[in-house]
Amino acid sequence: MYLRLDAAPCIAVEQSDNEVFHQCRDRVVRSGVLLSSDCSRSLAVGDDVSVDGRVVGGVATRIVTNLRCSSMLNPYEGVDWTNTEYLHSVNHEHTFAPNTGGETWREGERGWEPQEVFDSLYYHGIRHFAISNYHPSKPTYPLADFFEEVPVDVIGCPNAEHTGTRGHYCAVGSTFESASRGFQGDWQDLFDGLLEELSYDGGGGIIINHPRRSGFSFEDLTDRFTYDDRIIGIEAWNHRGVVLPKYRSRGNALSTWDELLSAGVDCFGFFNPDYHTRWDWTRAGHPPRGRNVLLVEEQSESAAALAYREGRCFGALDGSGLRFEHIDASNGQVKVETDREAYISWISCGQVIASTMGTSAKYELTGGEPYIRIEAADETGERIFSQPIRFPEHDWQDE
Repeated sequence: MYLRLDAAPCIAVEQSDNEVFHQCRDRVVRSGVLLSSDCSRSLAVGDDVSVDGRVVGGVATRIVTNLRCSSMLNPYEGVDWTNTEYLHSVNHEHTFAPNTGGETWREGERGWEPQEVFDSLYYHGIRHFAISNYHPSKPTYPLADFFEEVPVDVIGCPNAEHTGTRGHYCAVGSTFESASRGFQGDWQDLFDGLLEELSYDGGGGIIINHPRRSGFSFEDLTDRFTYDDRIIGIEAWNHRGVVLPKYRSRGNALSTWDELLSAGVDCFGFFNPDYHTRWDWTRAGHPPRGRNVLLVEEQSESAAALAYREGRCFGALDGSGLRFEHIDASNGQVKVETDREAYISWISCGQVIASTMGTSAKYELTGGEPYIRIEAADETGERIFSQPIRFPEHDWQDE
């Protein structure tokens, strides 16, 4: 394990009580808890290691340079960025209104016809429709069974939103159905049903919707992620939960995502509107925000489901054109390119650890990052979010 302080080379630190501190740039981390440190002085071999002026019981034992990571989980590894197709998708969006206790859904909210809602999503660039109607919770699939007009370039996907077990969940690719008053049973039983009926070999999986709005604790979430490796992520952005006053901005779960990643949880982040209306009308006065941009070799149902499972995608608020054109992690660096100038930020341990303006950037890994994720924002207000590149064991070694 390694510690790097600002204005100092990478230092290996050995603690007398067998605890090891590692650093996310200017914050020292122990067991996922941030401790403050000014990180202002250089260390040499034999120096005491201190946090806020307190000696923490260890000494710097050696200087380490040219770090490499022997264990890395990079969802973008193998992406052919030159030839990849960008497929815009939603996995939490409603076209019919719920009908609790009924056998069929009601027409769209505020009088919108379901076809109008579908058409507005298509107009705003959505081509992969993993629609999540609920109460009753059953797939809106095949699309032609529910909408009179389905353009030829649209791709459907079984999915629904399931409730009733203290939480809301979508399962991309699952044909499982649950009662119109919510699933009757515990969440483990629900997960078993959802996973049993996944349609695509090696693709799709369960996503935990709006975890902050649902009031999930950290322990609630880790219990679910350790249940099965096909629980693939959380909804890091639920626009309805951001803009509607009754939800008090709890649709923004980026901090929850960072907390899970800092603790080593394998968790992707997904971005959705969660609206029941046409996209040219909302209570906020503008189209809903949130979509998942899938990186696929071909535009097909199975390729889209695989992109969800493996995290070969990125989130976007508007889908207005700003996109990642290359993400690479190698030789102790993480590099990124965007299609136009943007403010690029690197996030680890819930902190912005570096930022720059441009169309390309690189970050030199220090050896203390449990993960890196990238955000980019342009002058139009568009904002995009990479999936995390994870270093599960912080397993850094001398080259």
